[in-house]
Amino acid sequence: MPRSCSLLLGCVVWALCVAPASLGARDLYVDNLLGDDLSTGETPQALEGREGPVRTIAAALKLCRGSDTIHLANNPLPYFESISISGRKLFNLDLGGLTIDGHGATLSGVFRIPQGSWRHRAGGLWELHPHRKAHYQLVRFDRAVPEFQFELLPRQLPILPPGTWAAWRGVIFYQVQPEEGSPENLPLGLAAQEVGVTIHDVPNITIRNLTLRHYRLDGVNVHDRARGIVLQNVRSLENGRAGLAVAGSSQVLATDCQFSQNRVAAVLNSEVAETRLLQCELTPGQSGSPLLVRGGRVVVGENSVYEASQRPGQIIYGTAPIPREPSGAPVPLEGSIPPVGTQTLPRSNFSGPTEKRPPVAIPEREVEATAPDDTDDSSDPAGATESPDPA
Repeated sequence: MPRSCSLLLGCVVWALCVAPASLGARDLYVDNLLGDDLSTGETPQALEGREGPVRTIAAALKLCRGSDTIHLANNPLPYFESISISGRKLFNLDLGGLTIDGHGATLSGVFRIPQGSWRHRAGGLWELHPHRKAHYQLVRFDRAVPEFQFELLPRQLPILPPGTWAAWRGVIFYQVQPEEGSPENLPLGLAAQEVGVTIHDVPNITIRNLTLRHYRLDGVNVHDRARGIVLQNVRSLENGRAGLAVAGSSQVLATDCQFSQNRVAAVLNSEVAETRLLQCELTPGQSGSPLLVRGGRVVVGENSVYEASQRPGQIIYGTAPIPREPSGAPVPLEGSIPPVGTQTLPRSNFSGPTEKRPPVAIPEREVEATAPDDTDDSSDPAGATESPDPA
């Protein structure tokens, strides 16, 4: 090969490898009503050719170059997606911090229960056998159906109040109201997708102005090796386990967020993870907790620190000022803060105002149901250790 051709080929290879990293941050746009995943995603409205927004967040992530910002159109229809931001797949995110700005949009993990899945048990009692066990959430339109909670797992299923559901031995039971007749006639859905947003092995991710609801596990799961994660004005509601779950060696800062009505905990912290909550609302579900600290520590406000306790049902509570950089920004927590006492974190009595909005139709995608079995799954899944697959 001539020397000039070799030099030209080397320049082309260098340009392909280096040029994308040298470009500045871009704005990418997603519109689940008017977008097209074959578009460039670089304009909020469709223009000539392929110029215009993409339709899914997953398509926008494939177009990212690290420090880009993904903007979601705030449409009445939620984004029925489950997205994963993983360093193993999107390795170029290490070049800078990705931002996802929802502009008030909603991500939902609910799918409609297909016809023929419900089985009549007796009277107004019906049963459903979901494929996945341990974590559940039954949804009508875009609201969670009231759940009947057991104090202890009974040997026999008790009578359920009309219009409520319960999980008992791996089966979902629903007691219809007299005017409903059959759950087959109702717009019922199941929290079927695992997690709204999974972050794993990638630094400096910011998510803001976004609502996540009705996922089988968590609204946001920061799985492991994710530092510099910032949540701003994020609402994570009515999920099957936690509004926010932080694990591994991850570090998360949440400001002006709402984690409410999740079945197990508003915030779940485990292993050596560190979570800081500033001006956040933590409202537990019917049987859940505002904080569940299995490991690591959680800092609430300016100086309240909660760490795991050796005694079940308790956490260690202490106070210490948050270390800050000269600029005033919080610095990562390192080392251990000595506890000054032991207490059980009380449940919050605060519940925010009910938001008035029109109901949203549940998508027709079907959820899997299985044949009846005798799996003895407790209705209280707080001890479950299931985590989403970050791959």
